[in-house]
Amino acid sequence: MGMAQVTWVKSPHNLVLTKTLNAYEGTAIGSPSIIQDGDTLKMLYAAGGVDSKGRISYAYSLDGIIWQKQNEATPIFDVSSEGKWDSHFLDTPDWLKDSTGYKLYYFGDNDNNSIGGSIGLATSTNGIHWNRVGSEPVLSPGDSTDWDGLYIESPSVLYDGKSYFMWYSGIDINYKVAIGVATSPDGITWTKYSGNPVIKSDSNYAWDGLSVATPTIIKKDNHFEMWYCGGSYYDMLDNNKLDTIKIGYATSQDGLVWEKYHQNPVMNTFDTPYTDIEWRGPGLLMLFLRMKPITYGTKQLMVLAWQPPHPHHL
Repeated sequence: MGMAQVTWVKSPHNLVLTKTLNAYEGTAIGSPSIIQDGDTLKMLYAAGGVDSKGRISYAYSLDGIIWQKQNEATPIFDVSSEGKWDSHFLDTPDWLKDSTGYKLYYFGDNDNNSIGGSIGLATSTNGIHWNRVGSEPVLSPGDSTDWDGLYIESPSVLYDGKSYFMWYSGIDINYKVAIGVATSPDGITWTKYSGNPVIKSDSNYAWDGLSVATPTIIKKDNHFEMWYCGGSYYDMLDNNKLDTIKIGYATSQDGLVWEKYHQNPVMNTFDTPYTDIEWRGPGLLMLFLRMKPITYGTKQLMVLAWQPPHPHHL
């Protein structure tokens, strides 16, 4: 395991993307997902509007530092019409490019409390104009008593030339968060792994005892690498703040059985430079730190987003 995967330095150029004070981004932006397409880095990100709806927007960059938003931060993917499963809030996008074009996987719900929230799929020939695949999600929560029975979100999708893998956050009825995986031959029809969840908290007392969430995965040299967010009950209680989310690292030979890095976490909010970020609200349960590591040239980049919880976390 190379040190490049476990040693990270925050960029002195932060912040690289901030919200635009318009109707679509007036609340927050977050959940970046980036691909390299030719010489361009392309980012999809979630935007929370002043109407309490979430949409997906696009930005691009030639260096990962200076980003240009599409059409003055107008979303490229909007909610469905009223009554559809994804008619109210879209979040946690992840995308890839394969031989058929671009595939976008996203969280959607229809009432802004996320219970029953699922993962949908849209496709595009240019990465800007998107069409939904079918009228239903491609992956849904499990039964009410399952580890992912309340809702699912934060897909991280990879195609290795043979199969599609989707790792995702699953939330149970006690709001415990773990990571599972599903596989697909075509990126449309998915089967959950019978051994889920594949990454979970080892103990309520651990640094990731509250949540193991928002995975992102790459495949390198015939093995898989995962970065994920962990939160601790005790960090939040002791600090009385929400700046305690940390990032962990894990490896796998098959994408199913994972080994956590023995010196986790590999990044801490308090690593310098540190910005004091605080968000409070009634019934607050968790704050997720979104991330997306990619390899660009000779460097490996991780794009982070501090993000207040979606209203379903309240």
